[in-house]
Amino acid sequence: MRYDGTTGFRVWSSQTFRTGGATVPNGLALDPAGNAYLAAYAPGTSGYTIETVKLTAAGERVIATGEGNGPVNALDHALRQALLGVYPEIERFELIDFKVRIMDTAHGTDAITRVLIETFDAQAETTWRTVGVGPNVIEASWEALVDSIVYGLLRAGIDAR
Repeated sequence: MRYDGTTGFRVWSSQTFRTGGATVPNGLALDPAGNAYLAAYAPGTSGYTIETVKLTAAGERVIATGEGNGPVNALDHALRQALLGVYPEIERFELIDFKVRIMDTAHGTDAITRVLIETFDAQAETTWRTVGVGPNVIEASWEALVDSIVYGLLRAGIDAR
């Protein structure tokens, strides 16, 4: 789903149907550009979550949907699916660790979260860490995921396409 950041009107949306019925939304995150990322799960599918991303890669608008064991895993799959056609090098990047920390514990579920992601490059046999911070754990995870891929591509000497 995407909502206009000024008016709040829905300008793009997607609903995924699976065998056994429709998906059930369970999370929403907004990025600075006004794109809204909807997390959902499909009942009767072993708890798998479905995420959809919409982005621009090599000047082309790409929409991709990923499934995973939770919203962050599904978001990782959707992001990789969207970028693999332009950056096949990311195939060798593997998320090997994911940590969430509450920054201000006195605020409970209203707290700022920090997400730390560790990624491994199988070809270079090296790892790196990226961080995302925000009031929404999905948004902080998105920030850390994107930074991980961008950093990995830069580290590998891959130019923007």
